[in-house]
Amino acid sequence: PPDVNERGLKPRMKRLFINNLNRRWRKNPFVFTYRDFLDVHRGYWQKKIYRFILLELSRKQTEELDRKCHEKGITINSVLTTAFLKAYQDVCSPFPKSNLVIPYDLRRRSEDLKNTFCFLVNSVEISFSKLIKAEFWDAAAMLHDEIREKINDRSIYSIINDIQNLDGSILDTLGIIGSAACMPPDSPGFKRVGDFLADNKNVANVFHKRFKEALPGAVMTNLGKLDFPGNYGDLKLESIISVSYTHLRAHETVLDLVC
Repeated sequence: PPDVNERGLKPRMKRLFINNLNRRWRKNPFVFTYRDFLDVHRGYWQKKIYRFILLELSRKQTEELDRKCHEKGITINSVLTTAFLKAYQDVCSPFPKSNLVIPYDLRRRSEDLKNTFCFLVNSVEISFSKLIKAEFWDAAAMLHDEIREKINDRSIYSIINDIQNLDGSILDTLGIIGSAACMPPDSPGFKRVGDFLADNKNVANVFHKRFKEALPGAVMTNLGKLDFPGNYGDLKLESIISVSYTHLRAHETVLDLVC
């Protein structure tokens, strides 16, 4: 398992920042009720319509892709990500930002986290401006090498400590704040939620604004098999539901790669 205990000045500064954020939040917290969640998602899907393009490879194509990737020493995810980036540039237009975020599974990389009730996903950020200009297989190899280098950097696992140190209620609020404006006017909590969203001094709104400004040009996901433990003490996990992505309205394209 990776050593997530950071040392030095940077982690101390980070802890001070998180403690200050928690203190400011607890002075003026805001909690979305269960009814608020239901109404936000109802309004979200009334307003949002998405189109999906399904491309399914034949067995022969899949075997050839797998053989080629092994031959080149590159993951299928790196190859498909490169293919999507180049195709989007050719068919649509250049991305508004030339940075790419690729999530990865933290749970699979640490035995200590197997029974933790959390999604446990972090991500690496990569600039793809050079990838677009390179030949296809060269670009895929460059992407693969950079992902491996960044994932092997232990500092990226520090998010585990960061999440544990943050007040849980602010994480709940940040999880839906990006879609809260979709709440229908006939909702019981419409005015209360609206007043909260208009409070530019609330630490959750400040944090969310900065996060939204830092959103990348593209997000690629391939988190693999969702192998969660079924039981957590008296709590039994019956199903996993993928709710609408909080910040999806800031992206034109989000690609889910299932390999």
